[in-house]
Amino acid sequence: MSGIDKGEFGGELNFKPNNTSKPVIKIAHLRVRFLLNYKNKIYFIVGYCHMGFNGGALFELKITADSLTYNKILEFEDAPEAFTIHKGKFFIATHNYFYIIKD
Repeated sequence: MSGIDKGEFGGELNFKPNNTSKPVIKIAHLRVRFLLNYKNKIYFIVGYCHMGFNGGALFELKITADSLTYNKILEFEDAPEAFTIHKGKFFIATHNYFYIIKD
């Protein structure tokens, strides 16, 4: 799994199989800032701040036998810049805010 943030030029979330003869699967065309595994689930944080747009979101990746999809969990009022997990809580610093997410 890899997340890419190319700023104003876009970004993406990809799955690269261990078997190098298989193609890379593009899951999303989003600017992925952070990719994390927490309690056996995969989450990713996207964000973008440029020319009047400033936003971001937290997503959960859903993996089934035949598909890779994602669901938005929370939208941020501005772009995430840093995050950590401490004692079961997500701490996310954005340009103007600080989010604490639990449960």
